[in-house]
Amino acid sequence: MRPTFLVIRLCKILSWLGVLAFLLYIYYYLPEQIAIHYNEEGVPDNFLSREVFFYVVAGFTMLLNVVLSLIGRMLLGLPGAVLPVPNRNFWLADAERREHLMYVLRNWVNSFAAALNVFILMMLFVTLRLHTNQRVFLSDFTWVLFAGLALLIGWAVYLPIRLRYTTPNSELGIQN
Repeated sequence: MRPTFLVIRLCKILSWLGVLAFLLYIYYYLPEQIAIHYNEEGVPDNFLSREVFFYVVAGFTMLLNVVLSLIGRMLLGLPGAVLPVPNRNFWLADAERREHLMYVLRNWVNSFAAALNVFILMMLFVTLRLHTNQRVFLSDFTWVLFAGLALLIGWAVYLPIRLRYTTPNSELGIQN
């Protein structure tokens, strides 16, 4: 295994464990009823019990990470004809280049899982702050949505740019 794969996978695992640990931490501090929806004025109008909130978030996070891990593993078995990648002829020219492409794709999927875990962690922090501080308002945390959107856009744009404008010559020692 290459070091980059191990680092990205470690980030994914640590961010997932961070979500679960922080969820356990905030469980104690959250009130019995948690606001899950706010009206146009920023007043909560729909609530969920603390226990249900805990299990839904924990289950969603675990399911999300398992599904993304399965997608990463399934990429290894896909035939080259169904991979919509830029520079397809270059990346699928031989087994070594295809292996490197699969490496890049698996890292990309694992980094998505890590980014989603970080976003969930940020949302849990917002939930804690909204329910434990009377002087905090929902509008104070609009930046979290923009940060999540920036993470998603950065993740989505990275792969096409990586595959189109770089070649693994230096990494694989391939001579063009």
